[in-house]
Amino acid sequence: MKLLQRQHPKLCKLCKDPFSCSDSDEYAGYEGAIKCLLDGRGQVAFTTIEATVQLFGKLSPDLIEEYQFLCPNGAREKINYNACDWGKRPNNVWVIRPDRLQDPRRAQDRKLFYNFLEQIHFRNKVTPTRPFPPLWFDKVFVSSVNVTNIVKIVGPGGRDTMTYGEYLSEYVNSINLSTGCNKKIIRLCTSSQAELFKCLDLQKVAYSRRITPEIRCENPGYSLESCIKSVASGNSDIISLEAGDFYKAARYRGLKPIARERKNGTNIASYAVAVVRVPSEINSLQDLANASACSTGFGDISGWISPIGSLISQGLIPRETCSRSSEVSRFFRSMCVPGAGDYRYNVNVSGADVLCRLCSGDGKGGHICEKSSLELYNGETGAFRCLGERKGDVAFVSHSTPLRFTDRHTFNSNEYWATSLRSDDFRLLCSSGGQAPIKDYEKCHIAQVPSRFIVTRNNINYENYTHIVSFLSSLSEVFTGKARYSFKLFGHYEGESNLLFGDSTDSIVALDEDADYTQELGQFLPILKNMDQIACENSAILNVEGTEYVSQRVTRRFRVKDLLGTKWILFLQIERQHPKLCELCKDPFSCSDSDEYAGYEGAIKCLLDGRGQDMIFI
Repeated sequence: MKLLQRQHPKLCKLCKDPFSCSDSDEYAGYEGAIKCLLDGRGQVAFTTIEATVQLFGKLSPDLIEEYQFLCPNGAREKINYNACDWGKRPNNVWVIRPDRLQDPRRAQDRKLFYNFLEQIHFRNKVTPTRPFPPLWFDKVFVSSVNVTNIVKIVGPGGRDTMTYGEYLSEYVNSINLSTGCNKKIIRLCTSSQAELFKCLDLQKVAYSRRITPEIRCENPGYSLESCIKSVASGNSDIISLEAGDFYKAARYRGLKPIARERKNGTNIASYAVAVVRVPSEINSLQDLANASACSTGFGDISGWISPIGSLISQGLIPRETCSRSSEVSRFFRSMCVPGAGDYRYNVNVSGADVLCRLCSGDGKGGHICEKSSLELYNGETGAFRCLGERKGDVAFVSHSTPLRFTDRHTFNSNEYWATSLRSDDFRLLCSSGGQAPIKDYEKCHIAQVPSRFIVTRNNINYENYTHIVSFLSSLSEVFTGKARYSFKLFGHYEGESNLLFGDSTDSIVALDEDADYTQELGQFLPILKNMDQIACENSAILNVEGTEYVSQRVTRRFRVKDLLGTKWILFLQIERQHPKLCELCKDPFSCSDSDEYAGYEGAIKCLLDGRGQDMIFI
């Protein structure tokens, strides 16, 4: 609204508080519009007949004679329930599946449904002896406690069914109203099948709630990186990212924050904490040296980026060494960091012997250190279980995890290991030193993790920016208000987490047009920079995955990966550091991937020509 207010200042000029121009303004709503007119601020009020009659019924009888309804044809009528109107919105209606409408044999079923609804309403509606109906009555059953009765539909020809077009009649034109402007569309990017299905559901519900612009669901591929590329290239408009992915997308893809998700009115998604058992001699981050640690997983915000980034900030792990996993394996005695032994997460797989030492696997010798539910110590639950079963000295998790698994707050049969754990058995390790009870996470933590960001491409124009912001504001307002029962915008959806938006989010707030990722990330930015492999290597986007020594006379082969996950390429740019890498090429000076000895056939030619005497890898 602030954007529209800046662009069109007259929109808020007559509000009781023009500066805030909020939906809680004294002149907001149906009655508020009439009050604005009565106070002499406006010359006409757009409201409903019902609100007008009811409000004037509470005022002086003489006052009603001073006001009239203005009709579309220019005529005027006295204030009464049968006055002229500018449009009729049909009442809410119950719907059933089409096959039950079309099949004549279902007529008896339809009658049963109607009788059932009628009985529920009769038994729970407002009466002189029951002034307050059940809480659910006007939340999930009828639109208002003022609904007096439920009537059976009578369609054309006296039939007991109607199509939506027959029921809505001319009101359909108001839903599909053409404004004469180019039709605007917001393209939401989805990175999984579950997310695509939620988006398609939201598309229908948002349309029914008249939220504009219209939603289009894009699915460029089943990965987050494919969505980041799609937004950067202009093929999608927005995507929601947690802090770590947002940092990389903003810094290396040029995406910009347009809004952010909030939880309980704050910009903090969670607190990354270090939990120790009682008693523990660990009283500072320095004391973690040579300790055993349990982590949620390689690359996770709470279990890896926050603690390791903080250790680097305090100078406990060298900042200059880019192989973070190797340095971490030297700092800790043993760990369980699921994913550390998988090149998809830990590109070099360096330090995996130490980083996977505490892991349990599936309990049968398989899936050890796997970043999946098959590893017992994987994720938030697994990391705390690792500590609870006394495998580690410390666990790096989110603040809610120790609270959830102590004092019998969880009753899942699969979490039997937590039934005897008490909150007094654990303490938080503070980044500045000392310990605190696990409930004091706001004062004692490793890092404050920022809430998620909604991002778009960097070169978006102001018009599109305002459309997106208006759309996001409408989504947040509608589906956290009374319509929250019609669609679950935030939270688990069909058993899946963080689809389209974060589970813990309860509202979306717009950011200024010139918002920058460095400002929005705030105190969390140094931690992300410390864990930025690209910046550390100072080589744009490349990182060596592994090496294979053939012999002193045969080149070392490197496979490298674009850190943003786009493609595999051959890395020959360390020739100056290791001249033997190109010694056997046909053209050692250029050492390019178009060399005569490059590729599978080229390696064979190299051997046939006598350049390589021992072996080849193809």
